[in-house]
Amino acid sequence: MGVTPHWMMVALTMLATYRVTRFITRDQLPIIARPRRWIDKHWNPLPDQATWESYLESPPEAQRIFRENLAKVTGVRTRPTGWRRSIAYFIGCSWCTSIWVAAGVVIFDHYFLGLTWEWTTLLWLASSAITGMIAQREPE
Repeated sequence: MGVTPHWMMVALTMLATYRVTRFITRDQLPIIARPRRWIDKHWNPLPDQATWESYLESPPEAQRIFRENLAKVTGVRTRPTGWRRSIAYFIGCSWCTSIWVAAGVVIFDHYFLGLTWEWTTLLWLASSAITGMIAQREPE
């Protein structure tokens, strides 16, 4: 194919980062949407930060009653904390997911296109930032 212009490589890297991030966080393709919904329902039943803080500040008895009601409504039987809650938050957050997706895309660029580590690092951070900004402007 010949030598690819740098501006084109940068643009394609940023677009690839955006597209893969959107696939993980928002697309409705059943192969990815079903597991994402299940994880969100079971591992992050309190996505609203104010509700989560209210839950943590509640007395133990109020937390127990809340968990029982949550189990009746959603099937969740355990307190939603720890790494599971973090993963559930991660797959719903374009800013969070894009940093890791961009890392994968630019590592590919680094090895297969011969980028230096300095350019790889700059492209990694820029791709993640552009992806987050585009995702912020998408309609819900």
